[in-house]
Amino acid sequence: MKTHFEHLGFTRDYYVGDKYIGTIPCEYDADSLLGYASRQDLIAETDMRIGKRNIRRGTSYWTIVNETCGKYIGSVIREIQSDQNSLKA
Repeated sequence: MKTHFEHLGFTRDYYVGDKYIGTIPCEYDADSLLGYASRQDLIAETDMRIGKRNIRRGTSYWTIVNETCGKYIGSVIREIQSDQNSLKA
């Protein structure tokens, strides 16, 4: 089943250890990877503020890039009916 969602952009999520720190919008080029494959392990060179939380200088953190999708475009009922018709054929 092919789904169609409104594309809203890309975000970079920040983690210290296994703790989620926050997210910021980011640019994305077609050569980069998404999801866990985009993971980067880094060390903060300066103090960073992500949302309401801070990452102190010298702290090890990691980031991943995710695609942000919005509402479904089209009719869900139409999708279900087309899937059922393709199964009957």
